[in-house]
Amino acid sequence: MVSVIKKLDKPVKKKFLTYGVGGILLSSFGLVLVGEYETMMAWWLVIILLMPPLLWALKTPYVALKTITIISFVTQFVTVPFFYLNRDTFAFGNVKPFHFTAWEAFPMLAKVSIFLFALVLFFKLLYPISWLGGTPSKVTNSNTQNIASKDRLNKYSDFDIRKNRNPLFFVSIIILMLAVLAPLNLWLYSKGIGLTGVESYRLPYRLSGILFYLTKYVTPLILGYLYSKTKRDWPLMMLFLAYAWELGLCSISKGAVIMVMFPVIIFAWLDHRKIMFTFVSLVALLGVSFASEARNYVYFVESGTSGADTSFSILTLLAKVFNSSDSKIWDLDFIPLLISGILSRIEGFGNLVMAQFYDPDAVDGAWSFILRMIWRNLAPFDVDLHSIQWQGYTLPIGFYNGGALLSNAVIVGNTSLWWVVISAMVTALILVILEKSTKRLFQIYKLHAYITTVVIGFFSMLYFAETGGSVTFVFPFLLIFILSWLPPLFHLDDNQ
Repeated sequence: MVSVIKKLDKPVKKKFLTYGVGGILLSSFGLVLVGEYETMMAWWLVIILLMPPLLWALKTPYVALKTITIISFVTQFVTVPFFYLNRDTFAFGNVKPFHFTAWEAFPMLAKVSIFLFALVLFFKLLYPISWLGGTPSKVTNSNTQNIASKDRLNKYSDFDIRKNRNPLFFVSIIILMLAVLAPLNLWLYSKGIGLTGVESYRLPYRLSGILFYLTKYVTPLILGYLYSKTKRDWPLMMLFLAYAWELGLCSISKGAVIMVMFPVIIFAWLDHRKIMFTFVSLVALLGVSFASEARNYVYFVESGTSGADTSFSILTLLAKVFNSSDSKIWDLDFIPLLISGILSRIEGFGNLVMAQFYDPDAVDGAWSFILRMIWRNLAPFDVDLHSIQWQGYTLPIGFYNGGALLSNAVIVGNTSLWWVVISAMVTALILVILEKSTKRLFQIYKLHAYITTVVIGFFSMLYFAETGGSVTFVFPFLLIFILSWLPPLFHLDDNQ
């Protein structure tokens, strides 16, 4: 059955490969025609250096490894040409002597390539070790994936809409949750709690942090699961869009919009609802942009300290962004620049440039960066020293600039290439434990392999974006690891 499915996928893969290669060649020819030789050559350096470790990882069955290598390749593949084409907007030329030649991109991309090759190698070597998350037998499930029939919306039988029983029950729970969360978000905004980039107003009993993680991470995951159990129709999708916009504006966070809308977009794709997929993707991207633009009206710096002005309502904030003459939302090149901007926020090529001219010994040494890949609290450093190395000046209290996982590899590589290899080994160790523990845990509770894949992929992306060991990653990681060694505390039936 699996072999038949693979055969069905071959025409799709061939078409994707044909269009992909054709698009790259045409784009390269276009860059040459407009005189952007250096941009074209730098772009091809990304393909030559980062494609081989990606292909190697894709031949393995490891979700975490595939996730990291795919993100690494996609972020650089998209952001390198945009970075070169928008060279006039690079504001750090006085402290980062980068002159936008293709050869200058080679050292940092080579370090990333070494990191990815070493990551794949160490992952394959460490995975068979039994005590790294245990050695669970192959994850099985009573639901066998069948080939989609012509009248089925979703070719993945376990996510077929027609198999969802009691959808109105799950819709009712979603509506009740949003009825509570929507006013809660407005209240948090009015108090300045949970705003991205500024110090939050402190509630007693650590409630500020609890509410931040509850609204930004926990409830979007719960809503995504509940959404999967419904008919996933247009009215419910519009409700999710409205809530995503509200949460994004109330927290001034682009990631909040993505977190809420990610499952909606994925299911629209799996259900072959092309119009819904296109619509929800574009409106979600627009919501991301509005959340980003809103920062210009909420944030302020006073006496060297950052703060937020939340005296006006969300509707007023929305109107300010919508009517701003300086907003780039309505420009023709808004969508491609927005996509590049989102990927740059994750780990754009600009971050690698900033990291290439970073001296780790001037902050706390390469070893401290390795420890921070495990958990940041193991090696706290002086933020002002970091800021000077990163952008050449200090930032107001509450602000922080920095890169993600690849930038960290480039930084430690400035001391020695051996540190790049060591950083890859540490990353592989953490990802192996994550993948094996998650598979073991979901086998214990008899949850479907697709859910296992989603969880591993999500936390792998989180590890990548959070430069390793943030609290957001470490605590769930430890919980998964501990629970994977315990007998089941309760029984779940994913096939309800």
